[in-house]
Formats: sequence, structure tokens, C-alpha cells
Amino acid sequence: MMYLANKFARFVTNVVNDNFANSNISFKYTILPITHQNETKYIDASYKLATSGYSLVVPALAQGLSQRDLVNLKDLENDVLKLGDKLIPPSNSFTSSEGGANPKNGMTGEGGEEGGRPTKSADDKKDQTIRNEESIEKSKTQGGSE
Repeated sequence: MMYLANKFARFVTNVVNDNFANSNISFKYTILPITHQNETKYIDASYKLATSGYSLVVPALAQGLSQRDLVNLKDLENDVLKLGDKLIPPSNSFTSSEGGANPKNGMTGEGGEEGGRPTKSADDKKDQTIRNEESIEKSKTQGGSE
């Protein structure tokens, strides 16, 4: 896709390594494959990866921020303005824990219970549901496994 850009990146990598690399350190220069035609798609795709735990640097670079700008911006937001304490993002399956509690924002399920639908009262349950529950209880008391 970016044949000329890859050749240029290889050239810069070789020049930098010839002048500054040693046995412990080597450098690699990379040009991100972003053009005016695919800029929006690339940023969206890299952002989706970042929300799943992939690097946050790639979407920032794709939007024109340098690594230093990104670090300075995060320091300003977290340390100076304390926005991490003030602006809590909504929880999703990646940020919540098993029991429905999110330690980052102090949210728990109702009464500290596990998540899921509330259980129905015996009057609201169908006959088959009651038989299934009795069978599960019977197998527990008789040493069966679930």
C-alpha cells in the first residue's frame, strides 16, 4: 500500500542505526499507513483496539498528537486538573468486575449481590421452573454435581 513510504522508513532506520545504535539499542522508524482517504477508518479502528486494551498511542498519533503531547495531556488531566476523579466513564464489560461491582467508581450491584436479573417470587414462576429448581436442590443434597 505504501511502497515508497516503507522504503523511506527503511532508509531512515538504517541511517539512524548506523549513527546511533550499539549492541544494546537499535531503532526502527515507521510511517503509519494513514492517508486522507483512510484517516477516519484508521482512527476508528485503532480507537476500538485501544478500548480493548491495545495501545492508546496509535489513535493519538493518527490524530496528530506526538507521544510527548499525549503524555503531557494525560499528566495535565490526571495530576493537575484531577479529571480522573471528576469524570468517571460509564462502565462496560471491560471495566466492571464479576460481582457487578466496579472498584474504580465504587458501584456495586443491588445489595452487593451478583449482577443479573432479579429472581422471581414463587408465585410468578412457572411449574417447570419450580421442578428444575427442586431437582437442582435435590442433586446438591444428594452429592450430585451441577
